[in-house]
Amino acid sequence: MEGIRQGDIPGVQLKRRVVVPGSSPEKVWPFWVEADKQSCWLGDRARLEEGPPTVFWLESDLVQGGVRREYVEVVERVEPERLVLGFRQLDAGWTAATKVTVELAQSEAGCHVMVLQEGFQKLPLSLGLTAWEHSRARWGRALKRLAEIGRPEGAP
Repeated sequence: MEGIRQGDIPGVQLKRRVVVPGSSPEKVWPFWVEADKQSCWLGDRARLEEGPPTVFWLESDLVQGGVRREYVEVVERVEPERLVLGFRQLDAGWTAATKVTVELAQSEAGCHVMVLQEGFQKLPLSLGLTAWEHSRARWGRALKRLAEIGRPEGAP
């Protein structure tokens, strides 16, 4: 099991970072806001409903439990550097949305992606820590995949 990282508060918030080598915020941004690109790394299928509010419906095929549907509402959008989402897993019984803040920044190494998901304590006590653990594992896998597919051809 992965250890707790700086910025993580079990059952409350989690923070993940990844670098997309050789890329830029302008190139990584579409992977966050275009349904066809989201389905390459964040879910198995994605559908966009233009707003207000702008809403993404994500579906993920899980090994156990079948399909999981997620409702993702765009709360704030500052292209190409900041995106704030209300994130709710409908089939997992989430009675409230968590807040996901995505920040993209350029460096010599590429595009730095920071994801902060918070608000798990708004979920029922019996669900909050389980949802946090699930999200922690999911962001780890998803951001690793984003770093692979968002990398320009020829980048290290």
